[in-house]
Amino acid sequence: MSYDFFFSYARENRNAYLERFFDDLSEAVQLRKGENVGIGFFDQETLKLGEPWSPTLLEALQTSRTLVSMYSPAYLKSEFCGKEWQVFRMRQELYNKTRDSGPSVSIIKPVIWFPSDEYPEDVARLQYLTGDEDELHNKLGLYWLCKQGCGRYKRAYTEFIRRFADELWRTILDVNDNIPCLANISSMDAIENPFQESVNQLQPAQQRGPKFVHFIVVAATPEQLRGIRNLDPYGENGGVDWCPYLPPVPSPIGPLAQRVASDPELNYNSNVLICSASFQLVEHVRKAEADRNIVILFVDSWSAGFYESLLREFDRQNYINCSIFIPWNREDQDTLQNYEQLQRKMRSILERWSTTKHSIYYRDDIYSADQLCGQIRETLIRIEANIVNKASVNADRHLPTGEAPRIENTLHRGI
Repeated sequence: MSYDFFFSYARENRNAYLERFFDDLSEAVQLRKGENVGIGFFDQETLKLGEPWSPTLLEALQTSRTLVSMYSPAYLKSEFCGKEWQVFRMRQELYNKTRDSGPSVSIIKPVIWFPSDEYPEDVARLQYLTGDEDELHNKLGLYWLCKQGCGRYKRAYTEFIRRFADELWRTILDVNDNIPCLANISSMDAIENPFQESVNQLQPAQQRGPKFVHFIVVAATPEQLRGIRNLDPYGENGGVDWCPYLPPVPSPIGPLAQRVASDPELNYNSNVLICSASFQLVEHVRKAEADRNIVILFVDSWSAGFYESLLREFDRQNYINCSIFIPWNREDQDTLQNYEQLQRKMRSILERWSTTKHSIYYRDDIYSADQLCGQIRETLIRIEANIVNKASVNADRHLPTGEAPRIENTLHRGI
């Protein structure tokens, strides 16, 4: 099936507001079209680098009439988004070469979801503002208009939908099904990423400071855990594939954390690192501290024994820039049945950190994906404040020792 528009967005930006905009735009196009068939393509899969595009995604990239690209800092740093954008630019160039007369047609329709300080050269060459540059959707980004949902923001959002849908529909009618497909495209590797300039702009010097976060995942592979517990939460590779709240939430913890960090209200840059037996955990966190970066360490309680020496070495250190998260899934039967044993094991391995009175440094009261996201937000804000005001929080460098506080078994109570 060919679609009227392909909806291209950064996975880190996906939330209820982004989905609402897609629905509102789809409805507006449907009203102009007169039928609800082949309106917008919204891909919800998460690919890994080097994986082939699925047949459905590839067909949509090759046959959709227009591209709605949701510009944001996360979008312009995404290799996947850059390659989607490039496919449509190449198809656009082929189409304009076949036209006998008239001005060139642009099938790439950008939306400023959240403003970026800089745009890659190829993007900047194209008109990426809609209407006057001082209009609210260009200055603040459509995300803010969508989120406010009242007063002048609601009126501005509604007017943007109307005007953008009008322009999109005119282009859809103009090109019809005449945009050529590209030959020999089956995987992402075959497509250049025009955003690479933007990705390269984030040099190590720009990674210094408390607006950069290292998410470190400590989770074993399925092979290591085979015969110990149900392997579904670990995907094919464990680590980067670990979904701590599967069931019911099939989201790997790294992308989930990055979506929280990149929310426009927080606007952190981040990376995801996977802990292995050879990973220099202490050295990495110490370097991050020297660069005034934030570190959040996600530890799977079932996997901790495989990394016990690394974690015990970490436990002997003091940091003000780092927090340990221990997610517990109350929907996972294996964890429910072994919860107390697993909790004792974690407190034994991380004896000093688990007894700190400073809750932002050791968080093991996380029983759902929603709680996880909320605690990531709170922790980032508070640790950033500690780093910025380091002189006034020197006492936090010394983690308290002594008897561990009593922690109620809230998992079994269904909290």
